[in-house]
Amino acid sequence: MAFWERNTIVFALASLAGGILYFSVVATQSIAAGALVAPNLLLWLGYISLQITISVVGAIMVHRQMKAAQEVLPKEGEDERDRLIRMKAEGMQGHVMSAFIFLAMAAWFVHANSAIFFHSLVAALILSELARAGWQLFSYNRASDMAKRPPITNRVRELREAKDQMSQSALAKEIGVTRQTVIAIEQGKYSPSLESAFRIARVFGVGLEDVFGWEGD
Repeated sequence: MAFWERNTIVFALASLAGGILYFSVVATQSIAAGALVAPNLLLWLGYISLQITISVVGAIMVHRQMKAAQEVLPKEGEDERDRLIRMKAEGMQGHVMSAFIFLAMAAWFVHANSAIFFHSLVAALILSELARAGWQLFSYNRASDMAKRPPITNRVRELREAKDQMSQSALAKEIGVTRQTVIAIEQGKYSPSLESAFRIARVFGVGLEDVFGWEGD
């Protein structure tokens, strides 16, 4: 499992644990009071502190990984496939967040209860983070048969093995991507950028059309 996958799982679970703790306390207090309790400043600050801690630890881990990957990856610390997956996941997170904020506002107007609105916003934060993590993990899942395959074929694996049994890691280092991206390319589940395609062809000393083919309509 790649670093980005592990990182996504760990911090999604941490966010989920924080959310479960938050709503467990709210539920316990609401049951004791016989009604939904108003937001608790101390509980809210505790939850926010947990999320900030998770973000800081995550940033430190990512920074260390990026430094360790400098010999293989560009200065950004992630390759083109990582960026594409992250951008799509962040888009999904935004859509989910917007939908739940709308529902929170609707509940506020219907019930005229600010506590419902406040707690719904916390739920929106948690669920949008889980949506982002879920989309990233699905996209990173290289074995997924549900992934839409691009109409581009390639001979990357054939050419790599013919070049002194070149490893996937060695090829990844040559073209500036991760080994996971090379795997996805060889399995036909990801089409590299034009720059990476030219880099691959140059590594094997052949033309671009000797590596890639088109099966689209």
